[in-house]
Amino acid sequence: SELCVLARDNKTCSKIGAYLSERGFAVVSEEALLIQNNPVVLALINLGYLSANPYQRRPRARLGNFLFDTHKPKGSRMSFLSRMTQDALVEFHAVLTELDIDFELNKMAAMGLYDRFAYALNQFGWGLSDSTFVTQFMDWVFQYAKRPQATIWQLLAQWEQDKDNLSLSSGTGQEAIQIMTIHKAKGLEFPVVILPYAHESFNPTKVGHVWYPFPEEGFDYLPVRYSAHLAQYSPEGKDIDAQLRETYFFDTLNLYYVGTTRPTEELYVLCNKLGEDSKSLSFNRLLKDFLTANGRWQEGLHKYAFGALPKIEANVKKSSKTLKAPLQIVTPEQHPISMVPERRASDYWFDVGIGFGSLFHELMALVIQAEDRLNALDQISLKYRLDPDQKQKAMGLVEQTVEHPELAYLYRGGHEVFVERSIITPRGVLRPDRINMIGQNQAVVLDYKTGRAKPQDKDQIIAYGEGLKAMGIKVKAQLIVYLRQDPIVVNKI
Repeated sequence: SELCVLARDNKTCSKIGAYLSERGFAVVSEEALLIQNNPVVLALINLGYLSANPYQRRPRARLGNFLFDTHKPKGSRMSFLSRMTQDALVEFHAVLTELDIDFELNKMAAMGLYDRFAYALNQFGWGLSDSTFVTQFMDWVFQYAKRPQATIWQLLAQWEQDKDNLSLSSGTGQEAIQIMTIHKAKGLEFPVVILPYAHESFNPTKVGHVWYPFPEEGFDYLPVRYSAHLAQYSPEGKDIDAQLRETYFFDTLNLYYVGTTRPTEELYVLCNKLGEDSKSLSFNRLLKDFLTANGRWQEGLHKYAFGALPKIEANVKKSSKTLKAPLQIVTPEQHPISMVPERRASDYWFDVGIGFGSLFHELMALVIQAEDRLNALDQISLKYRLDPDQKQKAMGLVEQTVEHPELAYLYRGGHEVFVERSIITPRGVLRPDRINMIGQNQAVVLDYKTGRAKPQDKDQIIAYGEGLKAMGIKVKAQLIVYLRQDPIVVNKI
């Protein structure tokens, strides 16, 4: 409790805390010990999302950013991320192969909750890490996986709820190093304070947008992204830039004032050497100017001390309670037991009344033209882990639909197609399964039905047609496709 490390923001606190914690030092810091701030844990979460739905681009992009930083592949970051986020999963796996990562998403998706994360750790080489953050995360996964019928989506949802509270056990007592932001340190004092990274520029760098006058466009002000060139736009821009620089300067100066006045006995300020060509005002420039004014500055000298250091025994020691051991992950092949996996979504595929309808609609939403059916089925098959029989039956239904004599022309291309597009009417919001715009201002409305025929089916598709007519669109045909029968039945209304 006698030693405190102060940083400008939470991200820096997290890095410092992770560095000290993984080297055996007891640390007290809310920000630094959060599991969600560990990059490997975040990569595992993104892989968890991809194992549930491999076609999500955001998790693939986040994983790609992490791999680019850790593996340093050739080429630009943008080209690397472009390959990682392509629709075709073949390219995603090709990138991993080039990085010497033997990993398959469909293999991970077929495992139980704990085993899939253990598989990812081993295949990406993260299991060799001694990260206490990863160990804590895997323990959380293990505990959650013991819940009856726990699914990957439920685990990910629980993670979003718990992540702000999941942290390493912090050290307490005199041997724990405190880490906090300078803002949180206001009003507090510590015998010893370390202030690292004290070389930040006093010029505004993280401003975002500013309000800029646009009277010629009919607006008093509009938000524009700030840049150093704002002063060159106009006299108004010059005034805004000057005011912003002044505000940022005093805010930064006040922040460093708070940081440097927290210690009661010792202050350690750590900063980069000032560049010879640097012209911007920064805290390390102020330090150099101070040393120069007091006749203390010497080229090549990097350490300066003021006052007398008391001869006391250091209270901050490596925690004797910390047990360091490599993280050991056991894969399913290495043990005879397995966590019971969740029931596959594909188990519901042909269980009419539970999931068949929604999944078939999702499949057909991907089939804009007949030639799309194979790729669409591959996506759905991987997402819901269809077995060969289910995949074959699904393909049979799709082919019956796109090749049906009364429907085939709708899947040949050349039409503008709207899939599950909302139509706002006085009766409410309507969502036809498919609308083909054929000819000029003419439409064919299609509705898929996976259950038995009902009288309200006709009323529903008529309402779709009326909604289009109210928009000035002529409805050429209204078709209901009943998929429960074999062969399928098409009713024209």
